[in-house]
Amino acid sequence: MEEEYFKIIVEKKLNGTSTPAEDKFLEQFEQTMLEKNKANVFSDNAKRININRDIFSKINATINTNSKGKKSKKFLQIAASIVMIFSLGLSYFYSDNETDIVYRNTTTCPKKYTLIDGSTITLNQNSSLVQKKYFNSKNRFVELQGEAFFEIQKNKSLPFIIKTKTIFTKVVGTKFNINSNEEYINVSVNEGLVKVYNDKDTIDATVNTQITYDLKHNILTENSIKSDLFNLWTKDEYVLNNITIAELSRIFESVYDHQIIFKNEKIKKMKISITFHRNDPIDIILAKINLINEFKLTKKQNNMIESN
Repeated sequence: MEEEYFKIIVEKKLNGTSTPAEDKFLEQFEQTMLEKNKANVFSDNAKRININRDIFSKINATINTNSKGKKSKKFLQIAASIVMIFSLGLSYFYSDNETDIVYRNTTTCPKKYTLIDGSTITLNQNSSLVQKKYFNSKNRFVELQGEAFFEIQKNKSLPFIIKTKTIFTKVVGTKFNINSNEEYINVSVNEGLVKVYNDKDTIDATVNTQITYDLKHNILTENSIKSDLFNLWTKDEYVLNNITIAELSRIFESVYDHQIIFKNEKIKKMKISITFHRNDPIDIILAKINLINEFKLTKKQNNMIESN
């Protein structure tokens, strides 16, 4: 990120005109980059505390003099971290900007990150995103493992490119979901135009289109889908109206890491409407489904669900 651009964000934050995306970035910047590096800069803990106290006091005095509104303690903490960065000549940032940055979700719930370009990335559990060096200055290149929902800010001069195993997804500004496992990679488009390619094929996809890459056979295919079903995992409540059991199976796999094994292929095309929440146990959901439908779903070992 350019130093001048960073200064602009800071100035907007201090005068109360920053956007939610810029606020989120500064907050994350404080929590990750600054916390990760400040111990290496100040080996003397007492010295670090004194500098923090001095900076915090100066910001507080400035706000009390110039601001009409009451600032929160959290705001003061963020501002103090910002000033500290400038006092060190932005050495923290430039050090990190020239290296990869890893975002990793080790929780059981989706986790959202706001990048400096304003894009937001929601990582599913057990997923990670590597932001490559010089991001937003020379490129917007990242690598994904697992699953993520992308909401990309438009920038024609710097396309956003995601590498997932051996394929690439390239966009200017749009919304889409990428899910990868050992067998396939799915790119599901919610908005705009998405280009998916590897060393031999390229497919341009639009809304309600899914590109599937078969890792074993090195093949890209295109299918029509209901794109909203493929980023349901980012929500807390799932309201499903008139979906097929095959679509429900993909939701179970993405949200609960359970796969439905179909003994009868006809069941795949049967339709269902149901509402449940992220924290609902899978047994409760299956009981609800079995109560209102002719077919039965039974939980088996190894995260498998069997249909009759």
